[in-house]
Amino acid sequence: MNEMILAVVALVAGLAGGAVGMLLYRNAMDERTKKSASDEAERIVSKAR
Repeated sequence: MNEMILAVVALVAGLAGGAVGMLLYRNAMDERTKKSASDEAERIVSKAR
């Protein structure tokens, strides 16, 4: 009985940790994409001047 509770708690903690990790990774990739797009936009605007 005790082992089963421990396994469920470990599973929930692992899933929560994975979800937080994926959220942080996705946010980092979104920021990188936005920066890249911003740099490209700035390059195009400066080229047009």
